[in-house]
Amino acid sequence: MHFGKGNTILLLLASICTRICAIEVDDETFDDVVLKSGKRTFVDFYASWCVHCKNLRPKWDQLTEKYADREDVQFVEIDADKNKKHAKQYNIVSFPRIMVFNSTGSEHPIGYGGALEFDNLDEFVDDSINPPKKPEELKVMPEPKKADEPKEPTNAIVKLNSTLVDSLIAKPKKNAFILFSDEENESKENKELYKNWEELSIAFAVESNKIVIGIATPELEDNTTSVQEMFNVTQYPTIVCIIRGNVEGAEVYNNSTSVHDLVKFLNAKMNTHRTVDGKLTDDAGIIPALNEYMITYLRADVEKRKSVVKLLVQQMAKVDSLAYRRELKFYSRIITLLLNDPESRYIALEKKRLLTAKREPDFEPEIYDDIQMKLNMINYCEKIMKGTMTGKVVAHTMTKDEL
Repeated sequence: MHFGKGNTILLLLASICTRICAIEVDDETFDDVVLKSGKRTFVDFYASWCVHCKNLRPKWDQLTEKYADREDVQFVEIDADKNKKHAKQYNIVSFPRIMVFNSTGSEHPIGYGGALEFDNLDEFVDDSINPPKKPEELKVMPEPKKADEPKEPTNAIVKLNSTLVDSLIAKPKKNAFILFSDEENESKENKELYKNWEELSIAFAVESNKIVIGIATPELEDNTTSVQEMFNVTQYPTIVCIIRGNVEGAEVYNNSTSVHDLVKFLNAKMNTHRTVDGKLTDDAGIIPALNEYMITYLRADVEKRKSVVKLLVQQMAKVDSLAYRRELKFYSRIITLLLNDPESRYIALEKKRLLTAKREPDFEPEIYDDIQMKLNMINYCEKIMKGTMTGKVVAHTMTKDEL
């Protein structure tokens, strides 16, 4: 199987990554993916040891997700510390370095020199895609949100009224868990429920971009239709679960309200992997639907890997990219790097790097999540290769088209 220009597997991986994450390239694939794509391409030149690069990663992923529906735009990343050819070609002397390449394949990109905050990066991307017609239309800083515009929740409990339900929850990418309660109820049970709800919100604080842990009480209502009426709530306390903005399909939760059981329920319903104290479980980062394909791939030698990789990538394309966005990115990277790594050295080297990185004191919570998920994935791969994980093996023979 040839893995040069026009490679089918590369294109399949790129098509998956384009939907969910930045595309990882190297010196060999850079020109095909960036210069010959026909798309406006934003490239992050990074180094694996760079703390600023690691802090940029969740914001870069957020940008990729925001512009995922734009077929004329893509986000790419390259380890410029290892891929010296393009680092030298574009004079990369510090990390991270962000550049935008136009859709015509010009080798003269425009560099970004602003702050590495999401709003600033988003403005750069937006201006690059939709250049202002007049110089005076250029914005120096992102426009602040209006005073009456609801803010996205960042942590703890979100106090909801009907207006916030419409603006925060009724969206395709949002999940919510709402407690309807009466603040005037001073009973021991109600106080205990409030305490558990607060602990639950703290445990899922890092997930606040996709999960709203909310509370609704009569005291929070405005003059519009109440949240209670929206969800047909007739008694307190009542807990409802909303998946991907489907307010009409809200499910009433009738089980135990212990923190343990609430966390367990959310993990099962919303494809999260949290412990009661907010850490990630050992299976975070693993996609069960790909198990038999990963077992076949990782236990094979290099030549046999080439025969099963297409099936593996095709299965990845079937995975829910909204639920497994970050996981698919990790899988794509591992599959690509192990394709021509007969001794699977990458696994041991990456584990050492991640364990070292985990000891850094100044990472944001999202960065720790990424590191832990990658470690889980590396441990998962180790178990497969050592034969300590059981599972089916996919039978596959190479066809002439795959050679």
